[in-house]
Amino acid sequence: SNLLANAALSLGLAGSASLTGDLANRLGIDDFQLDTEGSGANTSVVASGRLTERLTLRYGVGVFEPANTVALRYRLTRRIFLEAASGLASSLDLFYRRNF
Repeated sequence: SNLLANAALSLGLAGSASLTGDLANRLGIDDFQLDTEGSGANTSVVASGRLTERLTLRYGVGVFEPANTVALRYRLTRRIFLEAASGLASSLDLFYRRNF
């Protein structure tokens, strides 16, 4: 039943893409995405967008469990990112990205 619920959720998100994209543009959010993350009981709907060239905001709402997360990611350099996240647990992480 979780697989069926995830499929229905994905179809609903795909149908609302133009509406949410227009709203994000009016709010000044670039590169807006609405998607699902996780699987089973840990599934969440995630809205993310670029607020500035270096700052990205991500907000997730649990579908089957009441778990919300907020994360801000700041690009320090081309490969290094600092991310602060709050939800069931809070964190401050430093990420290094390398493309192969």
